[in-house]
Amino acid sequence: MNRERRSKIVENLIDAGCDRMLAEHYADSRSKKEKTDILKHHRQQLLDDMHKCQKRIDCLDYLIYTEKDNK
Repeated sequence: MNRERRSKIVENLIDAGCDRMLAEHYADSRSKKEKTDILKHHRQQLLDDMHKCQKRIDCLDYLIYTEKDNK
């Protein structure tokens, strides 16, 4: 892989929330399976974070709804 392509991949992964060390590990890996596993694992972490945030939003929405009735 040439330097320009590697740099773009690393920057894309950083933009996707990976830390630089993980992004560089991905870019340096020659194993397609390892690369796929890295991407799937990071994707799952992002989904888990999103679900945690959604639960927090749901809790706030519930409080907003119940407070509206207490006016």
